[in-house]
Amino acid sequence: VASLKKALMKGESGLLTGKTAALAAADIQKVVQEMAEKSQVEIRTVRVLKAEDAEGDPYLSIPVQLSIFSTIKHLQEFLYKIMTSAKYLTVKKVAITVRRTLKGEQERVSAEITVHGFLERTEK
Repeated sequence: VASLKKALMKGESGLLTGKTAALAAADIQKVVQEMAEKSQVEIRTVRVLKAEDAEGDPYLSIPVQLSIFSTIKHLQEFLYKIMTSAKYLTVKKVAITVRRTLKGEQERVSAEITVHGFLERTEK
């Protein structure tokens, strides 16, 4: 029993912090902003979407939509950082548009990405 509790605590360490969905969304924004800076990705807009609630599930899925601008290489690095984060984050949707560039310039892309994090329900 003690080992199960320890495993559960370790597993839940990847959940978002915050008592409400809004605070959890702020946690996602902070984490992805740090990742974007390290990956040289420009986040142009952030939009918090409605929390997704599955009946009987002990966790809420908190989605945040990002509009970003970067090179393909930096976008790849950014997505990798999200998927390997200490927080349990998933990328549920990606839409990429390649921007025209002048000859010799790096190809730039804009992307709409929806990142989900997970928050333990407060009411059980």
